[in-house]
Amino acid sequence: MKKINLVYFLAILFMGFMTSCGEDTPDPEPMTNTIVDIATGDANFSSLVAALQKAGLVETLNQTGAFTVFAPTNAAFDQLFVDLGVSGLDDLSAAQLTPILLYHVLAGEVKSSAITDGYVTSLSTSGPGGVGVDILLTTSGGVTLNGDSKV
Repeated sequence: MKKINLVYFLAILFMGFMTSCGEDTPDPEPMTNTIVDIATGDANFSSLVAALQKAGLVETLNQTGAFTVFAPTNAAFDQLFVDLGVSGLDDLSAAQLTPILLYHVLAGEVKSSAITDGYVTSLSTSGPGGVGVDILLTTSGGVTLNGDSKV
């Protein structure tokens, strides 16, 4: 399998609420910093954002909760298209994109300092019995997914 460059970034979905002590001061709008917000702010993740939109996963990743994402860069998507023999996102359906995207997402917060060698279960439901697919993380010489995709 060809090496796919991935950029690891940890994104925690949260809502920050600020409260006011004064009765005359209106409550400020809640602030958000979701996975989609972070990816949208970086041109290297434009393919990821487009894929999330096509697969209908923007709403899912904008929900309150904690997720860890091994976010594929545009270069990783370009390599995926070559590996699949397609010209781009237009050649893939939402049903095809969903397990690919959720394969890169873990439920909960996993800080880079907490990554150890071993298996973690992704949110992809393309595994046996519709359960998450296991990903092998190794840390020797840098973090890799399944021994061939550098994080």
